[in-house]
Amino acid sequence: MHGDLNMQGHKIKNVANPVDKKDVSNKEYIDKIKNEIDLHLLDLPNYLTKNDIDKQTIRSFKYYMIHNQFKPKFWFSSFLPEVTNEGVKEKTNVIVSNSAIKFTSNDYVISEYEFGLEYTFVGIVKRITPGRTLSSQRGNKFLGFWKNFMNVVWHDSPIHMSGTSSTDDKQIFVYESSKEGKKKLYNGDTLIFEKDIVTNSWSNLVIGDTIFKEGADFMLYECIGFNSSLQEDDIKYIISIINIT
Repeated sequence: MHGDLNMQGHKIKNVANPVDKKDVSNKEYIDKIKNEIDLHLLDLPNYLTKNDIDKQTIRSFKYYMIHNQFKPKFWFSSFLPEVTNEGVKEKTNVIVSNSAIKFTSNDYVISEYEFGLEYTFVGIVKRITPGRTLSSQRGNKFLGFWKNFMNVVWHDSPIHMSGTSSTDDKQIFVYESSKEGKKKLYNGDTLIFEKDIVTNSWSNLVIGDTIFKEGADFMLYECIGFNSSLQEDDIKYIISIINIT
């Protein structure tokens, strides 16, 4: 052959496995290589740990694992901003650093994705003043730290409160909604709210508040939005990775 071979959409069948660098590969051979790579990737965190790779490298890899395995629709983070700060439609004066992102009551970040009936929001925040930390862009739902350190969740109505958050330390929250209408709110691994509520979609997720001017001052470390109701083991896995001081 001294020119291009145009198969016009037809296949070349029964190709042997490649031997030399420039040999053509068949699909069976490529699939085998891909499966071997996937297996090694799954074991790579253990490999990195056993071989005393620095913690930041291990954490970076695990963030990539979350990104590739669970495919979040929105992720705004102070860690690995070149990877995790995606799905953003609009934001104000927040400055991303590699330690924490400070929000004032006038700052906000809006997801470009509109969440439906099923979603899971995971985040780490440290309250400075009372107010909303998460809100629907329509303003009819929110999560925040209110009054006497109360956690507040507003589904279409009414307002639900739980006094489990009693300090201004970093708070890990998981806010989950299933298609059946069951809502759950975790503070770390502790379930603090669960109820069946007939509700509509969340709409675009807002960190902060854009409507009622009730946004809190707070430090944000992570905020991740998934368009599904995650399994409990998956939630614990994600928390174990992002909850690193």
